[in-house]
Amino acid sequence: MNRAAADRLDVFLDRLDRTGLEDLEVLTLPEPDPDLRAELLDRVDEAARSAGEQRTKQVRDARLRVREILLRRFALASLPVTWVGIGWQTRPSRTEDRMRLMTAIEDAAVAAIMEDRLDRDDLAALREGFDLAASMPGTGLTGVPDLSGRRGMAAPLAAVLLAAGAGGPGLVTSIAAFLRRRRNRLDDGY
Repeated sequence: MNRAAADRLDVFLDRLDRTGLEDLEVLTLPEPDPDLRAELLDRVDEAARSAGEQRTKQVRDARLRVREILLRRFALASLPVTWVGIGWQTRPSRTEDRMRLMTAIEDAAVAAIMEDRLDRDDLAALREGFDLAASMPGTGLTGVPDLSGRRGMAAPLAAVLLAAGAGGPGLVTSIAAFLRRRRNRLDDGY
């Protein structure tokens, strides 16, 4: 195993780990030109083969590792735990957008591994999608209120929300009783 390539992959995966999934989904990546992409991947495969069987294995394993990380992150992001249980949530991006995002992140991981074997233009092409997707940190929305870092507010906010929720059914019952009485009066001719 090429230790330097593995270290570069670890640095990239650390950057990916620090990038919020919701921030990566802000932009929709375009579909890459299939012919240009095929040529780029052929150059990557050729460079990996010339570096030896271990490098080819590292490239394949990096793609699988990134895919597994992202699929797990998408799955966990779809089921956020809230105060009232699991909050079912849909993602802001379509499935095909997420697939393009995963491919772009896999390509960037390959660029990290192959940094010493590919020319600058090929490296830039491999990194372009991830760099674009990660270019707007802090702009993504999770759809779930985030109170992390505000623990002092959590208890009073929960009390207010519970009180409002408890008052809600009483309000609905009062309106229903008023409307029922009004209908009875109209029926009686008043």
